[in-house]
Amino acid sequence: MKKLTGRNRELFNSLSSRIMEFHDRHEPLPGILHDQQLDVFVYQIIDSIRRVEFASQIGSRNDSHRRMDPNDEMFDPLKAAKLHFSDGNIDEACWLVFLATHCGKHAIDGWKLSRDIYGMSGKNIMSWEWACNNQYYIEQWMSDHFDRSSTGRFGNHRKYETLDSSSRVSTANVLQSYIKWVQREGGHEALIQNASINTGGNPRSMFRWLYNNMDVLRFGRTGKFDFLTMLAKLGIVNIEADSTYLWEASGPLDGARLLFFGSKNSSLNTLSSRELDQKLIQLADFLGIGMQEMEDSLCNWQKNPNRYNHFRG
Repeated sequence: MKKLTGRNRELFNSLSSRIMEFHDRHEPLPGILHDQQLDVFVYQIIDSIRRVEFASQIGSRNDSHRRMDPNDEMFDPLKAAKLHFSDGNIDEACWLVFLATHCGKHAIDGWKLSRDIYGMSGKNIMSWEWACNNQYYIEQWMSDHFDRSSTGRFGNHRKYETLDSSSRVSTANVLQSYIKWVQREGGHEALIQNASINTGGNPRSMFRWLYNNMDVLRFGRTGKFDFLTMLAKLGIVNIEADSTYLWEASGPLDGARLLFFGSKNSSLNTLSSRELDQKLIQLADFLGIGMQEMEDSLCNWQKNPNRYNHFRG
C-alpha cells in the first residue's frame, strides 16, 4: 500500500471516517467491510480527486502557444483548447476537446494521434472552420493521405476505434457525426445556450441535457461522460456530472454492486442500476466529492478491490 503524507493523509483519514459513518448510519457497504478493501477504495477516490484537480489546473499558468501548434512536438490538445477558450474561440476549444476525447491519450504515444489528425500529418490544420467547410472531404483525405503505419494509437478508453475509412464507424465518420450534431444546434455557443435555456442554467441539469442530446457516432456512455466532464474541468462549460449513468456502464456498475452487495454477481443485486445510481449520488454528496470522482474511483477499485493499483486515467 502506498505511503500518504500531508494533505493526502488528511484526506485519507477524512474519507475513511465519512465512508464508515455512511456505512453505520445510512447504508451498509459490504464491499468495504475489510480494512484493506476500504483502504484501496479510499486510495482510488484520492487518485480520482487529484486527476480532476490536475485537469482543472491545465492552462491556469501562462502556457506556451506552441501547445496550439499540431506541427510542434509540444502540442497538447487540452492545453490548446484552454488557450483557444482564453482567446475567445469556443468553437476551436470544444473541437479540440472532442478530438482529444475521441483519440484518447495513449500510454506510450501520448497525444500523437490527436496531433496527426488535427495537423493533417503536417499538411494543414483541421481547425473547426476547416472541418465544417470540408466535412465530406475528411473521409477522402484520411483514406488518401493518413499514414496509419506511423501515426499514434488510440488511448485506453478508445481502443476499439478505427482509422479505416472503409468502416462504417471510422474516425472520419465520427468526426462528421460530431460536426452535424453541433451544426444542427446552431454551433457550440448556441448548443450551450440551448442547454442553459432548457434547464434554467443549473450545471447538473445542463450536463444531463447535453448528455441526452449528444447524438454522435461511437459516443456512448463513456465517450459522452469523458467529453462533457473534460469541458467542465477545463472551465469551458459550466456543467457538473449529475450521475454516474450506471444503467449504461460496465466497470462502474460492477463497482457499485461490489460496494453495496459485496459481490459483482448480479443475481445478488436486489436493486436496479438506476436505484444503485441514486445511492451513489447520496454517497458522493455525503463525502463531498463529484460524480466524476465517484464514477472513476469505483471503476478502478472494482478491478482489484484488495490491492491498490495506480491508474493514469
